[in-house]
Amino acid sequence: MSDKILAERHKSQDGMLRATVTGDFAQIVGPDFDLDVGTYGFIQIRMKAIGAESAVLQWISESGLWGAIKFDVLGDSSFHVYEIPAYQKLGWKGRIPGIGRITMNADVGSKIEIDYIRITRVGMRPEITSFAPVRTILKPGRQIPFMAVLKNSGDKDGAMRASLALPLEFEIITGDTESLDAGAVLTFGRCYRKI
Repeated sequence: MSDKILAERHKSQDGMLRATVTGDFAQIVGPDFDLDVGTYGFIQIRMKAIGAESAVLQWISESGLWGAIKFDVLGDSSFHVYEIPAYQKLGWKGRIPGIGRITMNADVGSKIEIDYIRITRVGMRPEITSFAPVRTILKPGRQIPFMAVLKNSGDKDGAMRASLALPLEFEIITGDTESLDAGAVLTFGRCYRKI
């Protein structure tokens, strides 16, 4: 770590790294390790970075590909867990010899505390990203089409069976079981409201 870039005082205490920012774009350089990231898609960081608004996590693969992800930071005085989908980046493959650095835009004099950095797998994670009427102008006596969109925001591919429980005045027109890759989106179908 560079005193000029990161902090004049940094120490590990009670299992946490604590530092004081002394210059622009504070950087924390990670330790070396050797990990095949093929089965791990997310990086979780639990930290507190008072005054920071964003951070950039960088790594390099053994093939020489650089990877970087920018993420928003809540710069208050509380710890927050940031879940970063590294699998979405081209450089996240093969063997990773370490986290290159974490760069933050924290103010000079502010405190940074990192409780942990974990490389993990979350598996398949289905979520509804949209369930709304297809039309914005609704006519009396006409069917109102609704569309549900599901997304796998996890880091593992898998089959997903979706079903909707709707009130009696709704009828499902289309929708079925489909294989859903990590990060893929499935349009479940249209539901028409009977009038």
